[in-house]
Amino acid sequence: MKSILGLMLAASTLVVFIGCSDKGPALKEAPTPPPSTENQAPPATSETVIKEHPPLKKTVNGISAPAAGSIEKADSGTIGDIFANKDKLEGKKITVRGKVMKFSPMIMGRNWVHLQDGTGEAASGTNDLTVTTSDTVNVGDIVLVAGTVVINKDLGAGYTYDVIVEEATLTVE
Repeated sequence: MKSILGLMLAASTLVVFIGCSDKGPALKEAPTPPPSTENQAPPATSETVIKEHPPLKKTVNGISAPAAGSIEKADSGTIGDIFANKDKLEGKKITVRGKVMKFSPMIMGRNWVHLQDGTGEAASGTNDLTVTTSDTVNVGDIVLVAGTVVINKDLGAGYTYDVIVEEATLTVE
C-alpha cells in the first residue's frame, strides 16, 4: 500500500513539474491593463463636493418644489436670504419656513430634512436648506424651523454644507 501511495505522490509531483516547465504548454495570463483614469473624477475636496453635489430637483419623490413667493416669509427671511447672509447669521438662532422635500430619519443620531421655499438658485444649491432635528415630519409638509445656523460644516466622507441649521425644532403648519 505504501508503494502505491509513493508512486501516486511521485506521479503527481512529476505532473506539476512538467506543467510548470518551459518545455510544456503553459497557460499565459493576459497582462493586466493599467487602471483607466479616463472617466474618473479628480479626488474630491470640500470645494469640489460643494460645487459638484447635485442640488435637489424641482420634483422629489413626486413632490413639486414650491414656486417663488408661495410660502410666507418667516422672521429670519427666506431660504435664499439665509444663504445670502450666512456669515452674519453664523451661530445665531433663526426661524425659516419651507416645504419638506426630503426626510432622512436617524442618520448619525438625528433626522435630516431638506427644505425649499422657492427662493435661492438651484444651480448653486442655495435653494435647498438642510436641517437636523429630532422632530419627525413628512415630505410635502410646510414647516416653521427654529434652529442654529452653522456654516462650512464638514462631516467627512464628502458631506459638506455651506449652510446647515442644526438642533432645530420643526412645527408643521
